[in-house]
Amino acid sequence: MAAPYARPNQAPSPGPKPRILRVGVLLGGKIVEERLIRERAPVTIGQSMRNTFSIPVEGLPLEFTLFALDEHRYSLRFLPRMDGRLSDSGGQVHTLDALKSHGAQSHGSYFEVPLTESARGKLSLGDLTILFQFVTEPPR
Repeated sequence: MAAPYARPNQAPSPGPKPRILRVGVLLGGKIVEERLIRERAPVTIGQSMRNTFSIPVEGLPLEFTLFALDEHRYSLRFLPRMDGRLSDSGGQVHTLDALKSHGAQSHGSYFEVPLTESARGKLSLGDLTILFQFVTEPPR
């Protein structure tokens, strides 16, 4: 007789699931939107309604890819006039200004830095603040 807790035909776990991106948008210090990006896809911000986050803030382009995706790995893109900080897997905190001069790749109109799944950060542009971190996906 099998034990009551035995589960025949149970497939072995495929390993840890990748963490998902959690993004919060604040305007004037108040949170206006928070979203879990469950499916790995580029995340866009801007004044157009076609963006992942449509944000009516002066100085923000019509459309800007904030989190780019390359081979299932995110990278953060930020504008030269953005302020903020980024924490990496080692717990070190880097300001965007420091990353602009060392660590981020310049693409002319924006900078780009690869992210690990333990990264978290805060970006600011005028009244806009964006908070992000990678989290374990909660059940739906």
